[in-house]
Amino acid sequence: MNEQQHFNCNICPENDICPSTSNNSLENHQCWNCDSNVRCNVLFCQHCKKIQPPDLNEELDYFTLLDLPKEFTINNKQLHHNFKELQKILHPDKFATKTEQEKKISRLQSSIVNKAYETLRNVKFRAEYLLKLKEMEKYEIKCQNNENYHLNLNDVKLDPEFLMEVLEVNETINENELDKEELLDFQLEFQEKKRLLVKDLEKNFNQLNKEVNDDDVFQKIRLNIAELNYIDRTLHLIDSKISRLEAKKLQQQLEQQQQ
Repeated sequence: MNEQQHFNCNICPENDICPSTSNNSLENHQCWNCDSNVRCNVLFCQHCKKIQPPDLNEELDYFTLLDLPKEFTINNKQLHHNFKELQKILHPDKFATKTEQEKKISRLQSSIVNKAYETLRNVKFRAEYLLKLKEMEKYEIKCQNNENYHLNLNDVKLDPEFLMEVLEVNETINENELDKEELLDFQLEFQEKKRLLVKDLEKNFNQLNKEVNDDDVFQKIRLNIAELNYIDRTLHLIDSKISRLEAKKLQQQLEQQQQ
């Protein structure tokens, strides 16, 4: 995918860089530099070619921004490639010799792309974000920053058996001096739990495209995300414990060499 294929807009003149955003707005705004009309949230003015600021009144759709289908399962290689292509033209280093205004806009646009990338590359963040988009679409909430919308995972009632198992494992890891092999066993166990949860998330998001009760599916997805949150925390705890053990072992080896 070359730059022009990715950024051309069928509304703007040929070869002008113009990625569409979630609202696909055809409304005009004035270019900050030449006062020409600029359409559909273009990155660059079609006339003076100056970089344009984002519309801060409405958060961008990260899937559209990074040229990906609005689905839970994504192509991670394509995500990374599209991210790099955007940063090739937006990164502040590209504007080192430009005006202060252009530098400021570049930093802002680049930070939005970074946030979009970090959100979509993380399974839990991507699930939370897509659920937010789907619910706003369902309930016709126009602005993603709408104060009436919030994803409250604290209201989800977790399976007591699942919760007890996770808490017991966390307690075991925190209160005992486990060796690396024991920690790796827990790591494999929870990685498998995560794999199955991600598979369940994919199935539930796909259900939203069918004739089912969306409210029930939304609740299942919330439950998946809440469970995933606990599993990720446990995996992070295990990783930190393993890192400490490895650091301690390395320190002991260095001390032995110095003796």
